[in-house]
Amino acid sequence: MADELGTTERERQLHEQERRTAAARRLLAIVPIALVVIFTILWAIPATRELATGRHEANPVELLTFVFMLITGFMAWGLAARLYRLGQPLWLALLFVFLGLGALVVALDEVAWGRVFVTMFEGGLSARGAEPAAVNLTGLRDRTEIFRFTFAVLGILGAFLDRWRRLQILAVPVQLLPWLVVIAIVSGIDLVGDVVRFSGDLQDFLLRSSELIEMMIGMVAMLYVYFKRRDLWWRIP
Repeated sequence: MADELGTTERERQLHEQERRTAAARRLLAIVPIALVVIFTILWAIPATRELATGRHEANPVELLTFVFMLITGFMAWGLAARLYRLGQPLWLALLFVFLGLGALVVALDEVAWGRVFVTMFEGGLSARGAEPAAVNLTGLRDRTEIFRFTFAVLGILGAFLDRWRRLQILAVPVQLLPWLVVIAIVSGIDLVGDVVRFSGDLQDFLLRSSELIEMMIGMVAMLYVYFKRRDLWWRIP
């Protein structure tokens, strides 16, 4: 009788855990759609158009992007160290080292590190004058939607890495696919705008939404590293 009660209790706990996991996945899938809807409502109302993001530096969305990318960078380095201690291939650990470095560079760019850097080497330039010099060296500032779209597509393709045992640890969790699809759609429309001339309102929406998409990319990167760390939590080097 005791064994039957114990089995029933374990089954109940397992069912409850599965229910919570399913609920968490549904919530995670809804968040990117909710963010776009909220942003669209804020943009549509002139009085709140500048609330979420504006044309000035240090708006809330950019600051959150900085925070998410900063967390991603340090988490990725921690994951790289753990992978190395676990005896995983060196290239795998180095991959997360470079991921962390890239995330930190993006984070610093969100707080205009480029202007400070250029000012140090271009005497006499003001911070305002240094910004164009920093961001236009390659002419890519006006084409960043290419990188956002590429990020989303590579992320979606990355979900299929789960089919190869050696690459499973790099596979993108399916929970992140809704985020990547939303990023791909918005960035894809923005990319089409380079060829097809949109109306002024739509163009303004896409320009402002680019900051939101960058924040979402930061969130996806942070969640990706978090899931990879969670997969290894039980392995104590």
